[in-house]
Amino acid sequence: MLARPAPERLTDFYLRFSVGGVMGGILSVLVPPPLVCSSVIEYPHTCTAVTARSGPTTDQTCSAWCAGRR
Repeated sequence: MLARPAPERLTDFYLRFSVGGVMGGILSVLVPPPLVCSSVIEYPHTCTAVTARSGPTTDQTCSAWCAGRR
């Protein structure tokens, strides 16, 4: 798990995070889905690729949070 940024670096962290969101939004507008995906067959492939890219979740914080929700 990645460490939290130090308090003096929080502004830089959130600025970079928001710039990444803006870039993702612009990319989704400039590359419309019909140009990339021409049929429904790409949907399962995309879901598989995203799942494979995200990797396993072994975060103890998540496990503790989920255990507390029961």
